[in-house]
Amino acid sequence: MTKQQLIDEIGRLEGEVAAQLCAKNKPNSSPSDDEARWRNFAELSSQWFWEMDEELCFTYMSDRVEDILGVPVAFHIGKTRRELAGEDAATKKWRDHFADLAAHRSFRDFSYVRMGPGGHQQYLSTSGNPLFDADGVFRGYVGIGTDLTAQHVAGEQFQQIEHDFKATEERLHNAIEAIDDGFVVYDAEDRLVLSNKRYKELYKASADFLVPGTRFEDILRRGAEIGQYPEAIGRIDEWVAERLREHNAAATTLEQRLDDGTWLRIAERRTESGEIVGLRVDITAIKAAQEELEKTKRQAEQANIAKSNFLSTMSHEIRTPLNGVLGITQLLARSDLDDDQRDKVATILSSGQTLLAIINDVLDMSKIEAGGLELESTAFSLAELISTVAVLFESLADEKGLTLLVENHLSTTDVVNGDPVRLRQILWNLLSNAIKFTGTGNATLSIDEVTPASARAAGVSEVRDHTVRITVADTGAGISPLRLPAIFDAFAQEDNSITRKYGGSGLGLAIVKRLIEVIGGTIEVSSEVGTGTTFEVYLSYAAATAEDAAAVHHRNRPVGDQDIESLDILVAEDNAVNAMIAEAFLRNFGHHVRIVGNGRLAVEAVARDMPDIILMDIHMPEMDGVQATKIIRASAAGREVPIIGVTADAFAERHAIFIEAGIDAVLTKPYIEDQLLAVLTRFGRARSLVGRGNRIDSVTAEANPKPSAAPSPPVEPIGDENNLTAFQAQITPEVMVNLLSMAPEGLLVRVAEIRRGLDSSDPDMVRMAAHSIKGTSGSLFAVRLSREAAVIEATSSDLDAVNRLMTTFDITVDQTITWWQAMERQVNL
Repeated sequence: MTKQQLIDEIGRLEGEVAAQLCAKNKPNSSPSDDEARWRNFAELSSQWFWEMDEELCFTYMSDRVEDILGVPVAFHIGKTRRELAGEDAATKKWRDHFADLAAHRSFRDFSYVRMGPGGHQQYLSTSGNPLFDADGVFRGYVGIGTDLTAQHVAGEQFQQIEHDFKATEERLHNAIEAIDDGFVVYDAEDRLVLSNKRYKELYKASADFLVPGTRFEDILRRGAEIGQYPEAIGRIDEWVAERLREHNAAATTLEQRLDDGTWLRIAERRTESGEIVGLRVDITAIKAAQEELEKTKRQAEQANIAKSNFLSTMSHEIRTPLNGVLGITQLLARSDLDDDQRDKVATILSSGQTLLAIINDVLDMSKIEAGGLELESTAFSLAELISTVAVLFESLADEKGLTLLVENHLSTTDVVNGDPVRLRQILWNLLSNAIKFTGTGNATLSIDEVTPASARAAGVSEVRDHTVRITVADTGAGISPLRLPAIFDAFAQEDNSITRKYGGSGLGLAIVKRLIEVIGGTIEVSSEVGTGTTFEVYLSYAAATAEDAAAVHHRNRPVGDQDIESLDILVAEDNAVNAMIAEAFLRNFGHHVRIVGNGRLAVEAVARDMPDIILMDIHMPEMDGVQATKIIRASAAGREVPIIGVTADAFAERHAIFIEAGIDAVLTKPYIEDQLLAVLTRFGRARSLVGRGNRIDSVTAEANPKPSAAPSPPVEPIGDENNLTAFQAQITPEVMVNLLSMAPEGLLVRVAEIRRGLDSSDPDMVRMAAHSIKGTSGSLFAVRLSREAAVIEATSSDLDAVNRLMTTFDITVDQTITWWQAMERQVNL
């Protein structure tokens, strides 16, 4: 029996039960077995049956009423409908119902709502017929009740589902129309289902043909016939067939040009149901940029070829006169000179050698590629060269909170014959990479001599009198094994993000390897990701004669403290703490000092009264040090004054920019008294004779003739108390107290600027504030704060990354202020 048949049968039985119940109330009727049988059927029904007497009181309820309403049968017997209706009896609906009962009228499907078991509303319906005897006298009612709650809830749910569906459909339609790209759907039979407004705008020539139900092939052919697709002209059938194959593929991505010059990127995917969903993205601007980039690339390649040709041609012309200058200077150095003359000649020689190194750096790549690299052969001190290179990188390591370890294991060998400029270039590149790519820990430079057998085993092609092994190791991120084979290729770096993060051209290691090969040595690299990288270089040199060795040792004698006359020094520095430090140092040396707060004021001060030397901070408000230097150099008087750039930027790439602007030397912050004295000695003593002739690339920490013994790996303290104490001994206690008392206030101001920069999405404000904190905290030896500020400065373009750093940075700020205050109390004791 089907469900519907079952429902019909129950309805028939319920009708018979009602008829039997009516029959018992007829005159002279009496209960019978049939009545009992039909009452049993009533108890089996999903509805409940009821009877009323002539007083409209319930006289019978089937047991089913308790299951449905949760109220016993006895509760209803003897009560009227009005009593059971409760408060609802006052409503018009119930009043009309009572009127029907009083008038003995039949009623059908009278619906009402009551609170059912568990506090849930029940939707009920009842129907009834009046009973009359043979004389037409009213005897009561017989009726049936039905629970409609399930049907009502289902109806409401269906309405809600229908409403939600319509809302979702509307949202989907709005979303599709809001897409900036063209959107289209074809059904499994390849007929157009829908397309948004943007799609029609892109295909405006055939927009009228984009009607739902139209086949894709017809739309495609129509567009080809009206010339909408330039690539289809003259080959419509062939082109349509090609496009259909692409369209019917499971996934398609291609580019398409339209007749109006628009370029589209087409992406189509077939769904599991067979429909094809497609996007049309306007890439006209991207294509134009690509074409411009290709054009620029071609022009750059042509320019690079012209540059290489020019450099190859000019290399000999440039180096020949410079070699003459250096040769005559060396001869002059061996003549009978007094100490002052010897110093001046040494300065000329040093400057010339530096200039030669710069020129060689520029010419190297083209000369190596042309196979025309020439090596010098001159006597030089390995120990002295290692020392001077290492000293330059000590400040770079300090800036990053790293330790540079120098291990010289040479016992007797020192002076050798070879090319010191090339060796210095090799060490510079290797140390620069080691420090640049190391975040924590140390970098190590070590040198020792190996036996001829070990040299040949290492692959040295020509073993001479002395073969040295130079090792540069770091504790940096390491190099992936997949990248190691290509690490010495030109323009290759560990990964593509390095150029963006650290800068550089990727030529350094390529030049290093080729230089070493030209010299006849070898280089090997080993690395472990997360542990560090080690470069091992073998170079073989001829022994120097005794006379050459003596000359080298005489030339490299320690300079020592040198008295220089009192100078008029202009200090351009916007940071009050750094200005106070510089003034304290300079006045301690016996010099006259003028302080200005930015580059514009420095230019005005020079115009009023030309100083003997200018200490020019690079980063200043209104006008930075580079701009100010260019203006000063443009004047006749300003061409000769020595300008020392002062900056926390420690990398050589940045220093080269400053030198190019006209700065004579770069002093890296934080600096100590001896380092500043070395700069003043160099430029102050040479002021009257050589003027700007002793310009150098960088003079950071050049006062130290040799690096100190290898220190232990650094622990990350809040402050460097030893250096702060040494610094305190060089200035008065009053100045020290002023510095330490001023520092916290200035620090908090800069931290607030970082916060404002983050709130206003201003990376320049963040960078400048972090740069100021880095310099100030470094000058007062708050090493952890200086390092963290340097990280924020380098990361300032990514404000989300800076936000993540600020929690740790705020803790370091509080700890640094506490440390400064403790140091201030110690000074006051």
